[in-house]
Amino acid sequence: MIGARRAAAALFAVALVAPQAPAQAGTVRVSVEAPWDIPGTPVAARVSVTATTRRQLDLTVSCGEGVARARVATRRPGDAVVTTVLVPASGRGDYGCAPRVQWASDDGQRGVASGAGALYEVDLVLATPHPDVSVPASWRLSDLSAKRLPDRWQAYPLGMTLVLGPEADEALDDAQRAAIAAWTRAGGHLLLADDPTLAARWRGRGAIVEADPVTFEAAVDRALSAEAPAHPGAGGRYAVPGTEEIPVVGFTLLALLFAVLVGPLNLWWVINKRKQRHLLLITTPILSFGACVVLFGYNILNEGLDLRRAATQLTWLDGDRHEAITWTGASYFAGLGVGAFDLPADALVSRLRTGHSELFEPGAVDPMVSRLAADWTGPAQRLTGDWIRARRHAQLVFIVPTAERRRLTLTREGDGYALVNGLGAALYSFAWRDPQGARWALKTTLEDGARRALHPEAVAAVGPELDRLGAGAHRAWQRGQRPGHFTAELAAPLAAVPGPEATDEEPTRAWLTGPLQPTAVEAP
Repeated sequence: MIGARRAAAALFAVALVAPQAPAQAGTVRVSVEAPWDIPGTPVAARVSVTATTRRQLDLTVSCGEGVARARVATRRPGDAVVTTVLVPASGRGDYGCAPRVQWASDDGQRGVASGAGALYEVDLVLATPHPDVSVPASWRLSDLSAKRLPDRWQAYPLGMTLVLGPEADEALDDAQRAAIAAWTRAGGHLLLADDPTLAARWRGRGAIVEADPVTFEAAVDRALSAEAPAHPGAGGRYAVPGTEEIPVVGFTLLALLFAVLVGPLNLWWVINKRKQRHLLLITTPILSFGACVVLFGYNILNEGLDLRRAATQLTWLDGDRHEAITWTGASYFAGLGVGAFDLPADALVSRLRTGHSELFEPGAVDPMVSRLAADWTGPAQRLTGDWIRARRHAQLVFIVPTAERRRLTLTREGDGYALVNGLGAALYSFAWRDPQGARWALKTTLEDGARRALHPEAVAAVGPELDRLGAGAHRAWQRGQRPGHFTAELAAPLAAVPGPEATDEEPTRAWLTGPLQPTAVEAP
């Protein structure tokens, strides 16, 4: 008995001094938040992951009808890893959504985390910390900590204005700065305040800064007095040629033929020829089914099974920085739905929403979707869901930044200027404003590799259908009207049309704009 007690005491002592085994391999904590949910802009779900051991997590993030999948790995035990997962904008116009993330770790742990409802519609974002300012109630304002700003440029609404002061700028990390700079090139509106060195620093990062820094109050006043907020979604209907109208004549002839077959001819054959009335119970359904097959086949022959497309393009070209960003407005009509397609990881795609009054018009482009999904687990983004539905018009806007070595060269020629085309495609038209604001233009087409003198021109160039390209293209085209900038129409697109492979029903019209300064040395 005493031996048993001593053995139990010994085991108890060993248990006290031995390290306690953890209940599980490592505790994982996951949280999610989204700063805004703007129609036409992906929801930037900022997912924070903390684990007591190194772990890899598969994430499924949803907000409204959009779903995105991503993968994240923790680096050091106890450190939080924050990643921005872009959830496709559903296009349903729901007033804000609460992000939700389902996660599964490589050691078998699973969980769900939800965030607060995202802000719906925002015109002006003041990155905190910043001085106290007064903003009219009519403006949809967000005071947002600089540390909470997204680190992906696609997450910033292109119709929004962002005001940064020196303290907020100091709080940003490199990824956030790169995202904001890319967003300005895509048409975002950035105002800087309270530090005269901010503009030079941001221009060095490739950002397009609208004006030199002023006081924070003056920057807010400038934002409020600028153009009206332009959120994507004011576009019209841009159908693929040949799909706008129903083939009424063909369907009418087929319907008349069916009426004759199932009516007089059917009755004559069954009653007069065969004299077996009960055969009507067989012949009538067979003829009806055959008519349906013929109508369906005629529709297939008329509209086809392939994916048809019509597109317009605008490219912002910065030859000095060898950068380009292209807006492509593409209309699709699919005989069969498109299951999936890939885009570069730094590209943005959104549906061009039509007005609410168009929802009930016959033939309106359908802005309603059931579910859109994006997979970010690979080197590119893979898009699935109802982006392009069978036999419905779909309007997509693609924004793709790229490196670009091709360029235009402007040289002095006496009292005027000459242009050298190094773009790989002919220029149908070209207009440039010199530093004094005077306009110069080409009189004829300029072939690739050719050089031609510019002539004074008082009329501004005609541009693309900007409503088809979204808010960012509007601002880029406006920038192209300033002194030291050009606008041009190309004979062929500078970049391939992104998205799924399709048959172009008409040539893609392409425009170009951007900064351009004359070289100091005259071309030989």
